[in-house]
Amino acid sequence: MAGEQTFLQQFVLDLDPALAIAGISTRNYGLIGFSGPGTGPANLREFTIGTTQLGTAQDFSIAAQSLVTTGSIEDGYSAIDYVLKNYPVSNGATFVLVTDEDRDDTDSSLSYASILSSLQAAGVNLVSMLDVTILNANGDVAIATDGTDALTQDGVTFDSVAFGSFSDGFGTTIADYANLSLAAGGGCVADLNQLRLGGEAAAAFAAAFQTCVVNAVTDSGIVAILALPIRDASLTVAQNIRLQLRMLAQAMSNNGTGGIFSTQGADVIDDMFGVKGLRGYGMANASFGSVNGGDDDLNSQGLSVGLDYTYSFGQGIARFGGAVSFVDATVDGDGSNINTSAQLGQLYGVYRTASGLQFTGDMQFGTIDSDTARRIGATSVTGSAESDYRSISFEAGKRFQLQNANAVLMPFGGLQYEKLDQDSYTESNGGEIPDFTQALSTARLGLRYEVTSITSAGTWNTMIDASFNHIYAQDIDVGSGTVPFSPGDVDENRFDLGVNFGLEVSPTSRVMVSLGGSKSEDTVIGSVGLGFQMTF
Repeated sequence: MAGEQTFLQQFVLDLDPALAIAGISTRNYGLIGFSGPGTGPANLREFTIGTTQLGTAQDFSIAAQSLVTTGSIEDGYSAIDYVLKNYPVSNGATFVLVTDEDRDDTDSSLSYASILSSLQAAGVNLVSMLDVTILNANGDVAIATDGTDALTQDGVTFDSVAFGSFSDGFGTTIADYANLSLAAGGGCVADLNQLRLGGEAAAAFAAAFQTCVVNAVTDSGIVAILALPIRDASLTVAQNIRLQLRMLAQAMSNNGTGGIFSTQGADVIDDMFGVKGLRGYGMANASFGSVNGGDDDLNSQGLSVGLDYTYSFGQGIARFGGAVSFVDATVDGDGSNINTSAQLGQLYGVYRTASGLQFTGDMQFGTIDSDTARRIGATSVTGSAESDYRSISFEAGKRFQLQNANAVLMPFGGLQYEKLDQDSYTESNGGEIPDFTQALSTARLGLRYEVTSITSAGTWNTMIDASFNHIYAQDIDVGSGTVPFSPGDVDENRFDLGVNFGLEVSPTSRVMVSLGGSKSEDTVIGSVGLGFQMTF
């Protein structure tokens, strides 16, 4: 237990500012140990924190230096009972039990049922650091659990995965303490063996255990504070813009000549400023949906303006161009609000051969600024964050002419790499949200259908683009801060659907309507865009 006792000395100093940020204005700490010497059948030892039973985090850290490992009898039930009867315990207090043994029964009047009843009657949550193995729903060893989620190591931080079960524990530890912690309500159980592994495992344990205690004290679920919806909103906005522009970039006539929807030749509409093959366009876009598992509503509106050039190259046709996009998004959650402003640029290229092969590539880059606000009691805490976003993508497909000469079906596949760098920021109450970098590598499989028809209003083209996206690699790097935070995994699987309509209303102009959507485990987004192209 020497390592755990040393850990507690620093842990409480890191925990205290995190509790302050979580809205706990009055924070007192007490300490009960065993032996050194102790008193009574349970050999309990009450420590003075500063000058009284309860004191500051700094006083607790000093007192914890006097804990010993020489005791042979440890009865956690007696320690809990003693504190409930002899300390000024208020409703909502949290006990933290640290032991690598099961219960040594020194008082037969105390049982699981009686201690559970006493904890519940006092409104006390119980967090335990025990010699017990925790498995998540995937069968992997986890750091800690609140009975619903299992915090599982990911480098120096952790991911939240559904809880599976308790496995090996020292003696009757599971029955004595692990089940008690969860049954008391708002509690959490951590596996001290993860701390003993040292290195990255110990760093991840410290972050997870701090989250356990903060969530028990604030009676909240295992969640990241604000930074998670900022991350999800940033990625969703960028991915949505890319989906819209990607469809515009790839939309050409069926035979590979002409404008984005033109069947009349390249000189009809793609002839801006007298330059054959040059086109400009603008598109207004609005999106709506939810992120962060449906806990936060996302709404956005923006404008994209682009320019590209189409020309014959070898045995095919090539197009290259770029666009700039400006998007404002709002995320509204329970007690939080995030206003995001994104400025993104995108470069793209398309090459279509006479045999039907098509290759597409694009790069996206820009900045995303976010103003955050969350409520702690009656107080609003605000902050401002800045993120940089980068991505690069490549796709290849094969176009097949259907029996209808105006219809084409194209299966395609591709790879994408994207990276989000968010700077640390300080909230109005002095709490620091850590910086983080998250890189994602995605494989994409999709199917595109295009059909052109002649109507009384003009040439009408419809494109339907559906793709399945799987993130096969993620890398997360979290900096240091006073707020316990794990960005967690982005949803591994995402389905994208885009529908684009174009109508040539005159020999020199075209209107476009774009509908899109994305669906993953934690994100659902729909969008609508209205665009216009005209020859100058």
